[in-house]
Amino acid sequence: MVRLWVAQAGSRWFGLAHEESALVATASAASREAAARLLRSCLPTGLRAAGPEELAVAPEDDEGSAYERETLAMLDRLERGEERGKRFELSSAHFGPPLRAVLEAATAVPLGYVATYGDIAAVAATEARVVGHAMASNPLYPIVPCHRVVGSG
Repeated sequence: MVRLWVAQAGSRWFGLAHEESALVATASAASREAAARLLRSCLPTGLRAAGPEELAVAPEDDEGSAYERETLAMLDRLERGEERGKRFELSSAHFGPPLRAVLEAATAVPLGYVATYGDIAAVAATEARVVGHAMASNPLYPIVPCHRVVGSG
């Protein structure tokens, strides 16, 4: 079962969708409502079709599990440009091999650098179009720095 949790760190609100300790989606926004809405939109298509009771965001007073609090701290650091301690596991139920490979390759692009869709495609053994689609619908911002993956032109 996927759990949706939204909490504030600093001035930002972060949404986290996960199964156990495997990520399904993350989001960042200026308000709790916007983070929850964005988080739902980042869910894989099959999950977006689930009923509202299945996709209910944990209540605002829910302090979150240790995993959720640690992930929230990581998201906050990443949003502020600090990449130390960036560790995560993707949900194998919701990320197939091509998308998983693209997201993992894009995650490796360090701060201050860019890679092209073709570069990521070569590492992920896929096509540049697949990379472009994955970056356009990035379900794991700010963990996957999609803004560091650019077209070759």
